Amino acid sequence: MVPGLTRWALGAVLAVASVLGFLAYRSSLITDGRALEVRAAAQRQTAAITQAKEDADLVTRTVVESLNNKLTEKDKAHDLRTRDLELALAVSDLRGRSLSTDIARLLDDAAGVRPGTPSDPSGAGGAAGKAEADPPADADLAEFVRTVGENYEICQRNSLRLEGLQSWYLALLRGPLRPRLETPGDGAGRE
Repeated sequence: MVPGLTRWALGAVLAVASVLGFLAYRSSLITDGRALEVRAAAQRQTAAITQAKEDADLVTRTVVESLNNKLTEKDKAHDLRTRDLELALAVSDLRGRSLSTDIARLLDDAAGVRPGTPSDPSGAGGAAGKAEADPPADADLAEFVRTVGENYEICQRNSLRLEGLQSWYLALLRGPLRPRLETPGDGAGRE
């Protein structure tokens, strides 16, 4: 063989091996860089989710605390009204007065109770066709006033709870979660 040709072939093999080695090194750098990018993106996503959960917990705690404060104030006001009502009832003659049959029937209808039916705790009437029975003897005006007051309080509590739920939901919608959930190019913010 020609010594120059062998040297040239050896040089070409070394050059090809060097290029292949460089390309393999470059490929490993690209692969490692991509893996680092994926890990960094996962860490950013985890941090964003953790922050979003913390923000949601903060909003929830704030709304629940506000609701509990409102309910406490409402309970105190109700206790005062109940005390005043009981004092007024104690000096009034409403305890001895019976409800009229029409009012008692109206209250039974509102409660879904018909005299003489199995759901009627008084057992008045006894027959299904006797829906026109008189109200129970213990249905007096004082008890009626108490019931109305208690029903009003229940309505107020439910109203406050609903308002609290609505404010919690709206706070989550417009709170710090919203910007983190939107990504550029997803159509958010376009009108």
